[in-house]
Amino acid sequence: MKLVVAEKHSVGANIASVLGANVKKQGYMKGNGFIVSWCVGHLIELAGK
Repeated sequence: MKLVVAEKHSVGANIASVLGANVKKQGYMKGNGFIVSWCVGHLIELAGK
């Protein structure tokens, strides 16, 4: 099984659709050998100088 982490839900849903991960769970989608999940909020930010 392969894990894909997306920045937000809408992107994760699109990726899951393309990969065939069509089983919806709470916080992720799975199927076809993939788990697709997403984050809420910013994953990275610019460091101050």
